[in-house]
Amino acid sequence: MYELRFLDTFKSSTRHEPDTTLPIASANWEKALAFVHFLKKFYDTTLKLSVTKTPTSHITLHEMVSLQVQIEKRIMDARDPILQNVASSMKKKFDKYWGSFESVNKLVFVALVLDSRFKLQMLKTSFQNISFNPNKIEEIVGEIRTCLLKLYSEYRVDANIGTQPMYDA
Repeated sequence: MYELRFLDTFKSSTRHEPDTTLPIASANWEKALAFVHFLKKFYDTTLKLSVTKTPTSHITLHEMVSLQVQIEKRIMDARDPILQNVASSMKKKFDKYWGSFESVNKLVFVALVLDSRFKLQMLKTSFQNISFNPNKIEEIVGEIRTCLLKLYSEYRVDANIGTQPMYDA
C-alpha cells in the first residue's frame, strides 16, 4: 500500500534532520493508517461528486449513505477514542447538510430510481442501511413513487404517448 512505503522509510531512518523528531512509533502509525482509510472515503466521494463532465446525480444518494454508514461505524468503534471523537464531529457537520433525508431535495431520490440499475427497492435498501425509521421509509418511497407518476404523466401528455398507464395502483 502506498502509505506503507513511508513507514519503512521512517523506521529505517537513523539520521535526523534538524526539523524532525524521533521516528514515529508503531502505535502512531496504526492511528495514522486508520485516519487515512477513514478520510480516503471522503476524498473519493469528493472526487466522484465534483466531476464536471460526468453526470453524478444518480450516485449522490449512494455516496451520502455510504459516508453516513462509515461515520456511524467509527462512532461506534471504541478502540480508537481519537478517531471516534473526529467521527462525532464529522457526524455533526454531515447532519447539518444531509442528516435528515426527509428534507433532502426529492430529485436526489428520483435520480437514483431513474438510473436503469436501480429501482424504488434500492431506495428502500439505502434507507435500511442507515437504520431509518421503517414508517418514514415507506412514506418517502410513496412520495417518490407519486413524484415519478406525475413526471411520467407530464411526459406522456407532452409527448402525446398513448393512454396506457405506467403503473397499476
